[in-house]
Amino acid sequence: MHSIVDFSFSSKDRHLQSVVDHNNRLSHELLTSVVDSLETTQRESGGFNHLAARYAGNTSLILGFEDLADRFLRLLSGLTAEQYWSGMMTNVPRTNKVPNGARQLDDQTRINEDHPVFPVCYVPSIISESEEHLYACLTRDYDFAFLKATDELKMTEVMLTQAILGDTELAIESTKRLSEQHRKENVYLVVAIERFRCGDLDGAYEVYDSLNDDLLDIWGASQMALGIANRIPWMIYPYPDY
Repeated sequence: MHSIVDFSFSSKDRHLQSVVDHNNRLSHELLTSVVDSLETTQRESGGFNHLAARYAGNTSLILGFEDLADRFLRLLSGLTAEQYWSGMMTNVPRTNKVPNGARQLDDQTRINEDHPVFPVCYVPSIISESEEHLYACLTRDYDFAFLKATDELKMTEVMLTQAILGDTELAIESTKRLSEQHRKENVYLVVAIERFRCGDLDGAYEVYDSLNDDLLDIWGASQMALGIANRIPWMIYPYPDY
């Protein structure tokens, strides 16, 4: 399993600290792009994606970017019932009221529970022995893993596991097995996150600079901001949450 950068701010190692500082700056830039986009959408169309705003606002708060958290809160404070319900598919009856909490960010305890710092034994904790194509990755038996991967989703999951185990070159090479572009891009996103997390900044930027702009939208940018700050970006990361 690859070595993850120690993100403790008490670290004496100058290189490690420079990686932490760099990744924090990039996280701030990514979240700034999100709030800029949402504010522009609000000005031009009179609405914005409040779910993405809360996610990015929570991310800003837990990463200590109070300036950005305040901007997301200002956006959310003006959320109307019409904006809240717009485009939402739900069985809950629509009302003319905005639900409690929709105009607020979560408290830091809740955010920390949802997006904790990566534990040392994270990868084994998310893989079940019954998932043969993934369980084989723990011993890096990738030939067997791909043999058991019977469709593109499972093949993608193997590649994502390669990435989080530090075998990022193999993960990129393995994308040649895929025909669906969006699955390849999901692998590239995780490879970039993992290289930033490990302090391989040159290798990270090789991938990051090639990412499709659509991948770093108001959701993707926030997820990357969390990941490179050594926090779990979404439940069951690095696997798709759909």
